[in-house]
Amino acid sequence: MSWESDFTLRNKERFYNTARRLVWWMKPDEALEHPLRLVIQIMDIGTLADLRLLQKEFTDSELVNILKHAPPGVL
Repeated sequence: MSWESDFTLRNKERFYNTARRLVWWMKPDEALEHPLRLVIQIMDIGTLADLRLLQKEFTDSELVNILKHAPPGVL
């Protein structure tokens, strides 16, 4: 199983509006089914408030690990 398929958000509800705003080509529920893609999108084009949301959800080492697993060309 790949790392991406094991990756989950602990509090999906907290990310619903962010998913709606930053992953505009998907419905929010669909974007939440792809949490790694959502988090990478937040890292790429999110606001300071969005980044703070990530800091509440993940440790620094988890965020570094997410960056290491970003698909090529995304960030």
